Amino acid sequence: MLASHSTIQLFELGLPFRKTLSRTIGVEVPEGAFCAMDFHLDWIYAALCAVGSPCIDDLYSNAVRHVQGQHEDVDLLVAFESGGDTHLILIEAKATSSWTNKQAESKAKRLRGFFADQKECKRVTPHFILMSPKRPGKLTTGDWPAWMTADQNDQPLWIELPIPNDLQKVGLCDAAGITNAKDGFWRIFKR
Repeated sequence: MLASHSTIQLFELGLPFRKTLSRTIGVEVPEGAFCAMDFHLDWIYAALCAVGSPCIDDLYSNAVRHVQGQHEDVDLLVAFESGGDTHLILIEAKATSSWTNKQAESKAKRLRGFFADQKECKRVTPHFILMSPKRPGKLTTGDWPAWMTADQNDQPLWIELPIPNDLQKVGLCDAAGITNAKDGFWRIFKR
């Protein structure tokens, strides 16, 4: 499924993170795995449909509305081949906010139709991982596809996202530096 890509690679995963991903999904993530940030779900679905015979002029039925023309994405996509199969790791990350069932269900609803409700489909093995500083509380995953709830408690796989203690944020403020979304200034705040 992976198209051979040119010699230009915008970024690569570091060894410690590749090892963490490998442990989490149970498959070794190789050096040079394709990775992309904010990868649109429409693009993932199109790649799955067009594999083997992509043609710009081909028309595809959108009766089930898998392509929505929206900018819904995965925060990090990692793709690689192993043993003749293509592995797609879809990572959703939260650094300072919490996971909500509404948000997670929206993503699960979109992805449900992309892959069969099993771990492997068409020699493409999807993996879904949440990353955050703290493990999310119990998410309501009853309607999620089985491949998205791969841990022992029918929850998504999770990796800790380390956050520095001195994390900062940009915010709007007034001329005195006090938070105010209506005035024409900004500053860097402690988080």
